[in-house]
Amino acid sequence: MFIAKTFLVAAVIWVAGCTSVRPKPKPILIGIDEQFSLETPTAACTLRNAQAKAAPQLVPPCMETAGVMFSEVQGAFQDAFEENPACGGVALKTYENTGAMTDGVEWRMKFFIRVQDDGTLSITDSSWEIDPHVPDAQSADGVLGDPYQTAARICTVVKHNGGKVQ
Repeated sequence: MFIAKTFLVAAVIWVAGCTSVRPKPKPILIGIDEQFSLETPTAACTLRNAQAKAAPQLVPPCMETAGVMFSEVQGAFQDAFEENPACGGVALKTYENTGAMTDGVEWRMKFFIRVQDDGTLSITDSSWEIDPHVPDAQSADGVLGDPYQTAARICTVVKHNGGKVQ
């Protein structure tokens, strides 16, 4: 009986040592630059709304504000990012501007929001760019297209998996 108890105690100690709590590695942080991302739709809608005022029969105004458009693009990307297994170990946070990115941001992400001819937002035709704040990395960009595929591509780039983006 003594040997069985000793063996049980030794097994518990061994298992506890093997499954000890190890700190998870810090996730790679991508910071979305809200101010930069708002510039494109703000400029496009300012022009479009002025043209619509001058010639309403020819040019429709923007159907949403730049802020709403940004929220829709950001939301579509974030939803895809959160459900994409390729993005494990990567974190995404929105910052007011580049100057606010002070807490370990390794990549800066910008959206270029596309306003269509009818004044509506096109999520799939909007584009993105990520710029590294880490050594030995290069910028990457592309059309948002399918946000799920884009999230996988971005997460692969920031994790340095696969080939180098040129």
